[in-house]
Amino acid sequence: MMVFASCGIVLLSWIGLIQFNNTFGLLFSLVMVILMSLDVLYVTSKILHHYGPEHTMLAAMELLISFVVMLWYMLQLVLYITSSD
Repeated sequence: MMVFASCGIVLLSWIGLIQFNNTFGLLFSLVMVILMSLDVLYVTSKILHHYGPEHTMLAAMELLISFVVMLWYMLQLVLYITSSD
């Protein structure tokens, strides 16, 4: 579900960056940070309720990927906020 939401937002941002310049990039980064924080909560819940001890590496990698993507969009958000344009 998050993949479809992310793809839709990427498509909208591509269209929006042409029309709205940096404002839409700021909004896109903000929405993606919110979506990725929800994804971290979802992955954590899935780890607690569905993964057993034999899936430790898979659970760790899935949670790490969610955190890295969220960090990327947080950095993008900071760059949009601190840009002088």
